[in-house]
Amino acid sequence: MIRKDALQVFGPKYLTRKMLVLSVLGEYKITRFLEVGFGRGDFMFTLARMGCVGKGIDLSYKTVKDVQDTIDQKGLQGRLGVQQRDLFEMERDEENDAVFAFEVLEHIEEDEQAVRRLASLLRTGGILVLSVPAHERFRGLTDELAGHLRRYERRQIIHLLDENGFKVRKILSYGFPILLLIKRVRDVLDKYCSNSLLKRTIRHRTTVSGTYRPYETRFPTLVSVINRFLLPIIDLTQGPFLGSDIGEG
Repeated sequence: MIRKDALQVFGPKYLTRKMLVLSVLGEYKITRFLEVGFGRGDFMFTLARMGCVGKGIDLSYKTVKDVQDTIDQKGLQGRLGVQQRDLFEMERDEENDAVFAFEVLEHIEEDEQAVRRLASLLRTGGILVLSVPAHERFRGLTDELAGHLRRYERRQIIHLLDENGFKVRKILSYGFPILLLIKRVRDVLDKYCSNSLLKRTIRHRTTVSGTYRPYETRFPTLVSVINRFLLPIIDLTQGPFLGSDIGEG
């Protein structure tokens, strides 16, 4: 269940993806985890409330500091830890039951090496849960602002995982039709709201992509209202298409 305070901060895409991931995790026993690119840390805090112990890495110094402050405020120092680190700086760690990488691979030029490094961070039999933007035909300004190098086709992500240490167990194609429509609207709005970010390097856009949410932070009440009305509709309308290949993520 999504907490009330999260509804006031996070956008419908994040919350939709989070609900789907939590529904999948019900099939597995997870005690220890790693999240790569944890953004605002909400998913880690959710797992901690579920009794898990884990750590996260992120490129952004500010993101790491803000989430560490929240960890300290919540008294979760013994359950959660965060570091400012690149994925390729991580040493082998075969004790994690699960590794999470949401909207990460599309930022990395050497995505095959990245997947192999993710595999090295799992115990034998552990699971990798990831999300990537789907289909180059959906590419728009939001991708440029986030520093996305690519969007993936289903066959590409299956091949990438199969060839680098993983066996694909489940793929969900989410976001059709409503989140896809929202993305199209944002591609238009961002032309007028985010021109300055486009002038920054791809590295900078990648670093801030986990926390750059101009509409959620400027209009939290409006986003909260939209979430309350849209989330049940999104869940209902995308359900029949989760096994298809027409979603936005």
